[in-house]
Amino acid sequence: MKKIIKIALIAVSIILVCCLGMGALTYRPLSDGYIKEVGDNARKIWDIPAVSIEVMDSETVRFSYIDGFRRAGSEDRVTGEDWFFILKMVNSDL
Repeated sequence: MKKIIKIALIAVSIILVCCLGMGALTYRPLSDGYIKEVGDNARKIWDIPAVSIEVMDSETVRFSYIDGFRRAGSEDRVTGEDWFFILKMVNSDL
């Protein structure tokens, strides 16, 4: 029984190490040009003041701003920090 548990733990450990290795191999940091282009496209879509734009990953952009802004098609005023998901907007003609 102890031998089966030991083999199972070793197998799980190997699988976890392989998953971590694959994650490390496929990680690609975002280029400055990509970050700037995503920010520019987001400013065109939503009327966002250029206070602070931070790209979290390839699909998530965080905007920090002071006075808030109106979202496209919305009458609600937004303040503080908000999250926007930019999907396939980097290569689109806006």
